[in-house]
Order: sequence, then C-alpha cells, then structure tokens
Amino acid sequence: MINTILDQSIICPYCRSPLSDDNNKLTCTKCNRVYPIKNGIIDFRKIDDYWCNVSRDKMRGLNCLAQETGDWLNSAKKIIPEYVDHFTPFYRADSQFLWPANKESRILDAGCMWGGISIPAAQFHSQVYAVDKTFETLEFLKIRAEQMGVDNIYTFAAPVKALPFADNFFDLVVLNGVLEWVALEDDVVLEQDYKGKRKNSQIYSKSPGQMQSDVLKELHRVLKPKGCLYIAIENRYGVQYFLTYPDNHNNVRFTSVLPRFMANTLSRIVGKGQYRTYTYSPRQLVNLLRESNFEAESIYGVFPHYIKTQKAFPLSLAGVFKNQIQIEGMLPKLMLKIIKPIIPKFIAKYISPSLFVISRKSNNHSKVLCRMRDLLIKANIIKDDSHIDLIISNNRYENCNSTNIIVY
Repeated sequence: MINTILDQSIICPYCRSPLSDDNNKLTCTKCNRVYPIKNGIIDFRKIDDYWCNVSRDKMRGLNCLAQETGDWLNSAKKIIPEYVDHFTPFYRADSQFLWPANKESRILDAGCMWGGISIPAAQFHSQVYAVDKTFETLEFLKIRAEQMGVDNIYTFAAPVKALPFADNFFDLVVLNGVLEWVALEDDVVLEQDYKGKRKNSQIYSKSPGQMQSDVLKELHRVLKPKGCLYIAIENRYGVQYFLTYPDNHNNVRFTSVLPRFMANTLSRIVGKGQYRTYTYSPRQLVNLLRESNFEAESIYGVFPHYIKTQKAFPLSLAGVFKNQIQIEGMLPKLMLKIIKPIIPKFIAKYISPSLFVISRKSNNHSKVLCRMRDLLIKANIIKDDSHIDLIISNNRYENCNSTNIIVY
C-alpha cells in the first residue's frame, strides 16, 4: 500500500520533495527527514501533538480494546459512551450532498479526528484522505474503517498547516469544525479544558487570523485548479451567543461577539489563556477566504449546529426559516422563543447559529455545481439553467434513514 500511496503524489511536507520507502519508514530524498510508519499510518509530524475530547490514556485504551475485540462500536460505548453520538451518525456528513463532488472525486478530510465525516463520505467518493495531528484518533479511525470494511480511506498524521501532498492533488478539501482551532497549538483535552482552567504553553508570533490564513493557503495549494474548499464553523454572531450560550470553544460567555481584544482579556481573567479560537460572521469569513485566494461560492445558514444539522439553507433564504431556528441550551432556547417573533427577517441571515461555506480557487471562474443539483439535472427533474435552491431538512437520526433535501 505504501508504494501505491507514494505513486499518488505523497511528498515531504517541509521541502516538498519525493520520498523513498525504507524499512517501515519514509525518507525525504532531499532534506533527509525520516517519517515513521506506525500501525500503517505515516507520521509526518514534528512533535507529538494532541487534540481530543478525551485524554490520551483513554484513547489508547479505546484503541487497544477495539483491536482486541474486533468491535470498535461497543468498545467506544464502553470507553467513551458520552461521545459515541458525536461521530457514529452518518447525518454528520449530510452536507456532502451540497459539495461539488462526485463518485470519482478525491477528497481531503483535514482534521478528521474520529472519522465523523470521513466514514460516511467514503460511501460516495473514490478516495478519502484523512489527516489529523492526533495519532490516537487517527488510529481509531483506521481501526473503525477496517472493521466496517471501508477500504478507500488513507490516514496520515500531519498538521493541516503542512500537508504531505503535492500541488493540485484534491478535488475537494473538507475543513469541518477545524478552522477555529488551527491558531491554538497547545495540546487540548476538551472535556477537561472546556470546564476547567488552562494556560498557554506556546508562544505565538502570529495572530489567530494570520495562522488561519496560512492554513487556508496550504489547502489552496493542494487543491486542483477547479477544486473547492468546504468549511463548517460556528457563526461568530450566532443568535445563541447573544442569549448567554457560552462560546463552544472555551465555555466563556460573550467572547465570540466581543471585540477580539476584549475577548482576549476576558479569557485571561477567567483562566482560559489567550483567546485564539476565532470564528467569523459570514462577511468576515468571505473576506478571510479572499485574503487566502479563495472566492466564496455558496454560504448556508445552519441550525441548531453543524454537528447535528436540522436545517441548512442558503443565507438568502434565512428570513424564510427565521421562525424555525433552533439553538442549544435551556435558557437560550427559552429566550429565543420569546424574541423570535420580533426578529426582523433581514437580520436573520446574520445570526444563523452555524455556517457551511463552499469556496473555489479565486482563479477558477467556472460555476460550482453541487452533487445534488447535478443528480437532479441528470434525472431530468430540473434543467441546467433552473433557478433553484437546495435545503437540507433533516428529520433522520438513524443511518438507515434517507437524507431529506428540499428543492426550493
């Protein structure tokens, strides 16, 4: 398998030179960096980074149990029962029917973690390259894929800012819940850090926005000339954050909506270290993408959250769905129920809880055609020039059920 992968443009991520296969490790033919192969996963990292909801020991225990029993699902239910619903439902990847991709596409799941996107996406795409900086979650994804009989997922340990792939390699790159985290390079155990205090161990020379832009430029590099980037992220000005729901990344109220310097001060005061998990409004995200040589093609509002999509709709239709918006948290839900009738329709597109954004390279002037629209055209249900919008309207929460999409 290693030789097959090497034939598919896997390179040294630091000098971008070819690699040679040598006794269960890869060596750069130019800079002589050595990349070990552990349990079938090529490790391109400089340091052993860690980002996960649970501790490293717990993840290692999960992997051992899944390997020993041959049952990844029951192992997960035993070791991390509170997170099983986070990565097993296939609806996590229902946005893939809005992606400009097809069964021949080669896609990159950048920051794949437990495989919540990689596994369901592998059903509908030729190859899925799963990259994460945390080796233990990658190992779990690999075990899971093998036990499920999914054989078109390739796993790589690497930071998304330095990818081991040649230029113009992917048809689509997926950045699902990752962009906001790339400027925080400290190790994270989310279940501890979210509720407790934390300190920054890293010294940062770049702002979060600069580091996010650097990652986007790296993703731009590995995309084909007509390739596209898909981003799922919370909306900085999501209505839930004005209604006391804490920031999803540091559990501090109002840091999302405050000016950055105030959010940073507040984060430090409450013992959460620097505020570096930047999210964006739709307009701010468009500008960040443009600075990174992307053009936003489609922007969808999503509620209650991109992890569990009940509705995903073009922002131009936000007013239509204003009265249906749902958010998380008991108090925010109650407050929203009270104010929802008086929210002006023109405000709705600015306060959607989460966002899906599909972007193309700025030098790619072709129209992006999403998978579902292409299927409708091929089935002679609509014509090429039909003016329609597509809306994910999910009431399926079992993998055996079908995805519901409204043609509007």
